[in-house]
Amino acid sequence: MSQEVAEDVLKKTKKGISDVYDIGSKAVEDVQQTALEYVDRYKTSVEIKKESAKRLQLTTKLGDMVYARYQEKKIEPNKLFKEEKVLKLISEIHTINNKIVKIGKKLEKK
Repeated sequence: MSQEVAEDVLKKTKKGISDVYDIGSKAVEDVQQTALEYVDRYKTSVEIKKESAKRLQLTTKLGDMVYARYQEKKIEPNKLFKEEKVLKLISEIHTINNKIVKIGKKLEKK
């Protein structure tokens, strides 16, 4: 459930993410969707499980951080996604999504 909430946060903030990283929001969404498809398709793969578990930890941490800051009302939501800690988590999640896609493509070739 918390992964779904965190993924929802990622989807809702994809515009901010793409602005910060100069990437098109379509590319971010495509990588995320492709990664999720590979996780479903190759859920028995040890490599996919490992990366998926890392991704779950990071998305949960991101969701918790965003929610806590929102509850504290110490920062406006649009400014939150410019904070270094948040950007680092988003970058790590994006990196893991790319790893999952790479592993999935390798598994498809087998």
